[in-house]
Amino acid sequence: AAAGPITAIALGIYSARVGTSVAGRYIESRLGKPSLIRETSRRSVLQAVREPWATVKGLFSRGDASGALSGVVLEQGLENRLQRIATSTHNTKRNKAPFR
Repeated sequence: AAAGPITAIALGIYSARVGTSVAGRYIESRLGKPSLIRETSRRSVLQAVREPWATVKGLFSRGDASGALSGVVLEQGLENRLQRIATSTHNTKRNKAPFR
């Protein structure tokens, strides 16, 4: 007769401990991750279903990286270096070469 309440108490304590741990890890991951990482350009299946036109448009559009840093003020030397890296990365990806 006492096994039922003892089992329920043990289950409640275990559930609370695990639930607190999961919630803590979730909060830590959200707070520890910069917003630019959270706000990714990848689309989920749910977004594809909700916005089919944007999904189709994204599939057939060519990724133009020239506007990726528009409005960002950089030192001229840094801007040139970043542009060279972007061009090199684009060409490597286009030619299916290994990244170095």
